Amino acid sequence: MQRPIKILDRYHVYMYTAMMTPFAKYQLHRLDRRHSHHHRFHYYLGFSASMANRSGPLHFNDAMAWCIQTWGWSAEINQTAKIQSWTRTGIALNLHQNLASNIFESPPLYCNPHWSWTNRIGDDLRIYLLGDAELAWFQLAHPVDQKSKK
Repeated sequence: MQRPIKILDRYHVYMYTAMMTPFAKYQLHRLDRRHSHHHRFHYYLGFSASMANRSGPLHFNDAMAWCIQTWGWSAEINQTAKIQSWTRTGIALNLHQNLASNIFESPPLYCNPHWSWTNRIGDDLRIYLLGDAELAWFQLAHPVDQKSKK
């Protein structure tokens, strides 16, 4: 918990309130064919990358910590896509017979099927969720202070 600021102007009151609220600030987006990861996930939660705009990175990291606690670690979404592509290629080429590892038998644990994340898209921090069940769990844990975009 942060110390209260003694002299507060309008900006600092807003920032202090945003930092102390337990509610996540995010925008809910439903993925469609315009989005590059629509084949794996149905939703993403967008967080502002700006600290001045409702402390986006703080809420993003809180949400990420909750996802890790709930479903376990997940690699960044672009890394996950590369790992899964390499795994599919290995299975197609029967490389699993030549290697002692069983990496081709099942996806690595860090390719979490429930969620993934990225912070490389411009001014946007994103958490991707598999489907309705994952979204419902997230919304139960993080009361709605969201704007929905479809």
